[in-house]
Amino acid sequence: MAQIDWIKCIVPMFHTNHIHGGVRARFEDSCDYKLDYKVLETLRMEGSGSSSISIRTVDAWDFFGGKDGEPVQDMIMRYARFLPVDFVESMLVGKGRPEHYKNGYFFFQIEGNIAKYFQGQSIYSSSNLAGLICDFIQDVLRTFDIHPLAHDLQMWKQGFFYPQRIDICENRRLSNYKDADSFIHGVVKSASLNGRGFRFDHNEKNEGFTAVHSTSGRLCRFSVYNKYCDLRDNVYGRLKFEDDELNQRILDHANGLVRFEAKYKSSWFRRHNIYTLCDLWEKYHNIEDMLYDKMNAMTFGGSNLKDSLISDLKAKIPVHILPVYMFWLEGCTVFQIKEFMGGGKRTKAGDDRYYRAAKYLRDEHNINVKVRLTNAAIEDGHVSNVVPMVSVMKSDADVAPSWFYEKGLIYEPSDHMIYAARSYRG
Repeated sequence: MAQIDWIKCIVPMFHTNHIHGGVRARFEDSCDYKLDYKVLETLRMEGSGSSSISIRTVDAWDFFGGKDGEPVQDMIMRYARFLPVDFVESMLVGKGRPEHYKNGYFFFQIEGNIAKYFQGQSIYSSSNLAGLICDFIQDVLRTFDIHPLAHDLQMWKQGFFYPQRIDICENRRLSNYKDADSFIHGVVKSASLNGRGFRFDHNEKNEGFTAVHSTSGRLCRFSVYNKYCDLRDNVYGRLKFEDDELNQRILDHANGLVRFEAKYKSSWFRRHNIYTLCDLWEKYHNIEDMLYDKMNAMTFGGSNLKDSLISDLKAKIPVHILPVYMFWLEGCTVFQIKEFMGGGKRTKAGDDRYYRAAKYLRDEHNINVKVRLTNAAIEDGHVSNVVPMVSVMKSDADVAPSWFYEKGLIYEPSDHMIYAARSYRG
């Protein structure tokens, strides 16, 4: 199941005290203290497992970004649906801000992994995007003693949040983190054969590989990475529960997980005329579709290469060896191929046929029919021209085991009636 990993959005909420985490200033002249500029830092709210969310007030005019020389009335008209009715009417008739809105702010920005804020781990989370935002808003209201307007409550109920970044991810499981590294290496190899611009990274231990693909500049980033090594080596993602035994148990569970992640940025939302979650719901009825669109667009794996490669190799590969290549291309494991070659069961003759075919394909066509490569094989340069990943791509997504729920590591956000009139959750 696809899940939300990171959220950055602007939330409508009228408040009178500017929320920030301090001021960073630069002076043109240190003697006369002539101010060059100042930046309001974000304030961090700490949650479970020392995870935190950044929040800050966003001024309405900074958010709307009026055009140069544009009258305030014109800008108000363009964004009337985002602001309280009495405020809009007063501004349009030239009376200015109503008294009860003076020295107030209409929006604030949140950024972080909200699910991790509540549950302390990021391996599994929720796909209830608006529910996570609404539940976090409740914490903000309690922390700063803010009483929302009726207009704000109505905006939240309808999903009027303004997305600036949304990360959607999903886990697939292999046997261990070394197999996960081999798979990710295969992503890069197979994608390069399709002309895809993947970047391939690894950490200083030569483990924890990451394949990154950026589409259309800064619009969206799709990546495949080793979740176990990410938790083990990344200081920002490391588990921080006070119970060290629990930290180790969660880390051990992540061993073998491959994480697929699509990071949608503000430029992507603007290009697709998506300004609120309402617009997002109209375009995508299920949050998983946003991730699967990117996964399917990569077209890495055996099946996408099959048609072009079979036509080239069919005449070159002997008839008695071709079935091994075909089964492997479909994503079958070595064990399954041996059974096929043995007539549906493991036999010595079937195994011998497989080994002879595998040697021929490796020597003559540089095709390694091992479904998963070891790190040693990668380092020695024994990388196949084609990497079968169909079986992994089509396998079911990894789900949280029962003990995650028993330990309170899974947070289920509330609906807040947001989905009452929508088919978004299916």
